[in-house]
Amino acid sequence: AEGVSLGALYCFGLGHFCESVTAKYQFAFLIALKKALGILNSKIFVSDPIFYKDEEAILSEIYGLNVITENLECFVPCQEPSLIILPHCPKQLTNNLLFSNWKPRLLENILVISNSLTNISESVQSSNVKFIHAVVEHNILEEKRLKNSFKFSDIFNDLSFHSFKVMKNNDKDIWQMSRPFYDEADVEFISRKELT
Repeated sequence: AEGVSLGALYCFGLGHFCESVTAKYQFAFLIALKKALGILNSKIFVSDPIFYKDEEAILSEIYGLNVITENLECFVPCQEPSLIILPHCPKQLTNNLLFSNWKPRLLENILVISNSLTNISESVQSSNVKFIHAVVEHNILEEKRLKNSFKFSDIFNDLSFHSFKVMKNNDKDIWQMSRPFYDEADVEFISRKELT
């Protein structure tokens, strides 16, 4: 994000930071990143469909962050440069984010800190994550692995910093891919339908 003026910072899937030690540290990372990048509270959006009402109140009233209470499933088109943090989130969220920005101009607006998309693409053969496969296979993805120097090895492991660069010679057909759909039996991913 160096040299880039961010329009927004999004964090999805933080979890119950009032209960989970992992979520507490990931929340601390979000706050440290906010300070390091000098991002205003008004430009920070936090969302997790499992948040308790008290957690939403802490985020909005004590920290002054914007809480997204609707389950957007990470369908977030980014019209301006945005950093999206998906700490150990289901791969469907990253796939949805890519779909929502599946135009060269929009895709180049997003910076993503999440589990390694290269690892996901190599280990998951499912067509359910076709946007993740596409950015890897068409060399649109620029990935920098983040070295985990934290004292606990399971909180920030397998994270990478991802940016996207569209080449003029990219196959034009890839921009015609349709909206992703997922297996309802996948318990890792909380869909909107499950909350209604």
